Amino acid sequence: LTPNRGDCLSVLGIAREISAFYHTPLKPIKALNFTPKSDLITLSAGENIESHLAYYLIYNHSLKTPLNIKLSLAHNNALSENNLNNFLEFSVHFSGVIMNAYSLNKTPMDLSVKNDENNLESVYINHQKRSTIAIKHQDQKDLSECLLLEASYTDPISLSLKLHALKDKTLQKDNALIYRSTRGSNPNLSDGLNFLSAHLKATILESKQTERSLKDRTLMFKVEDITEILGLAVEEEKIQGILKNLGFKVSVKVSNSKPQILEVVAPNFRHDIKTIQDIAEEILRFVGIDNLASKPLHCVSSKNSNPHYETHRFFENLKHKALACGFKEVIHYVFYSKEKQQKLGFEVLEDPLELQNPITTELNTLRTSLVCGLLDASLRNKNLGFKSIALYEKGSVYNSKREEIQKLGFLVSGLQKKESYPDAKGKAWDFYSFAECVSKVIGDFSL
Repeated sequence: LTPNRGDCLSVLGIAREISAFYHTPLKPIKALNFTPKSDLITLSAGENIESHLAYYLIYNHSLKTPLNIKLSLAHNNALSENNLNNFLEFSVHFSGVIMNAYSLNKTPMDLSVKNDENNLESVYINHQKRSTIAIKHQDQKDLSECLLLEASYTDPISLSLKLHALKDKTLQKDNALIYRSTRGSNPNLSDGLNFLSAHLKATILESKQTERSLKDRTLMFKVEDITEILGLAVEEEKIQGILKNLGFKVSVKVSNSKPQILEVVAPNFRHDIKTIQDIAEEILRFVGIDNLASKPLHCVSSKNSNPHYETHRFFENLKHKALACGFKEVIHYVFYSKEKQQKLGFEVLEDPLELQNPITTELNTLRTSLVCGLLDASLRNKNLGFKSIALYEKGSVYNSKREEIQKLGFLVSGLQKKESYPDAKGKAWDFYSFAECVSKVIGDFSL
């Protein structure tokens, strides 16, 4: 047994769950047979009123609270000194219907339901505001000979949206009442009215209700859909039996099709049933989660890389290989001296494509080769006293048309191996040793 919004926070809701599990018929709340004895109430409701309301006008009622009701309320920390409030609270606790009561005299009254200044649906009696539906009820202290019992239902989502829109306003509200209303109350209003009237031992003078009907929530699915969600094959007969015991209306939409399509109509008190996943959860509660076999998640990852990332990874791999072979990475500006490039025999940019405002005279063009920067770095390292120099650089170079190209350059100078036995004077770099190291980085190549 797991709490859900379908229980409407009521004993009746829990009884429905137990009845469904044990396949035991649920004893309904006895409907009261009465003949209207007056025509005192004139009920009117605005066209934009979404709430559904029902009323009993009663008299000859007894407000003496029985001990069992007091004990039940005390167990739930809901017992108060107001006897009428105790009966109302007990009726809500048992039936899940939002209940209210107004003390009246046996005189004709104009009962209207309309929006107040905050656009909240409210009840007015003889043009005087008496309550805000599902948000705030007034305590009745000075009781008259008659009571007007009210049962109400407001769509929880609609109410939540209205309250959210008014979150910055200071409203008179009952947090416990709002919680019940936004969680979802019992829309079968006659259950609450009959239960309360019976416990008050009252005589019913008149009944009224607004003309609002709840829309059925219909879902269609195949048995295979439930199997796919749960990962467990459940027979169609068992699925239908579970749902019917829970109060769902189940029918076969297309009887000749394979597989068959089930059409399910959720009961109006199940505010939590919106999708097929909710249906699957109801079935799982009765099948038992312990009966589900553990299965590894079948996950196929898709390749989300792009050409630019692939190029980046390619050069990163080359860099790691170069580092493993003893090369040190150097980075230079893409700017260089035009005169030095010409002196070394490299091409330069065409005159119309040259830089218009270079940073300095020594960086007055774009480099067309990595060799120039590598030679400068080698010279600086040699001047600093390094005898073994192995450098590489990856970067952009430009041709004479100023078109960018990515290149990789290597340079070695001095000793390949420092002075150590058996090479007392060290081992100098030669062409073949250099070519072998480069091939370890970029793979086999030929000149």
